[in-house]
Amino acid sequence: MLRCADCWAANPDDRTVCHACGEWLRPVAYGTPPSPDGRKFGWVAVDRGLLSPEQVAHAMAIQLIEDCANLPHRPLGAVCRDEGYLTPAQVQEVLESQCRMTAHRAAGGHTCSGPTSRAA
Repeated sequence: MLRCADCWAANPDDRTVCHACGEWLRPVAYGTPPSPDGRKFGWVAVDRGLLSPEQVAHAMAIQLIEDCANLPHRPLGAVCRDEGYLTPAQVQEVLESQCRMTAHRAAGGHTCSGPTSRAA
């Protein structure tokens, strides 16, 4: 069973598109629900061209290993920064993008389904 990273709906393993929202299915940790706006840090970074899906998966694996070893939990942005995948400025860019998306939804907007564009 796969979880949709956008709407958290369960989907059979043989599906490539979510039956509930129509988004492409991407790997997502089972124990991690989406952020309030439905956009997790890693996938925002992928959509912005800052990370590859493989880098997100590697950073999530590091988080899991550390969590299982009872080490202090590190946010995904901190793991990506420490692995050299993102600069501190890029981590901040992704976090600010998440805040804008949350504010947009709170104001009655909807989450766009395509890649986000960078502000000029």
